Amino acid sequence: MIINTDITKQLIGSWSLVSFHQEDAEGKITYPFGENATGIIMYTPDGYMSAQIMRGEAAPVAYHGTPGDEYLAYTGRYHITADQHMLQHDSTICNIPEWLGRQQQRPVHIEGDFLHLSSNGPTLINDHWVSLKLVWKRNPVSDPTVI
Repeated sequence: MIINTDITKQLIGSWSLVSFHQEDAEGKITYPFGENATGIIMYTPDGYMSAQIMRGEAAPVAYHGTPGDEYLAYTGRYHITADQHMLQHDSTICNIPEWLGRQQQRPVHIEGDFLHLSSNGPTLINDHWVSLKLVWKRNPVSDPTVI
């Protein structure tokens, strides 16, 4: 069962991706899913999360890349550290086999309607050490009486 901390209460709901970039040690910024990446991340009150990110540009009809080049999806439990500064995503389902069963540590900060997540230190991606930075905006609450 998830502990109801202040940050947990603020996390509950769905968020749309505003920006996702990575920065190397020299400060060079790149966009792993393009500058117009789109995505949604959701957190439930019972401690589950789901994240999906894809390129904002139209994907090619016949795609022959590797999983995660055009689309990233994973889901599982989430936990908040006692100091409320670190969010842990447990990948129990993922389109990238190497992530299955792994924990993704994310420093977390919420400012108004914006959720800021980043990698917990440099991450090795395609033979380069980079820091990941994601910004999400809270989605408005839908009216459950409208179908």
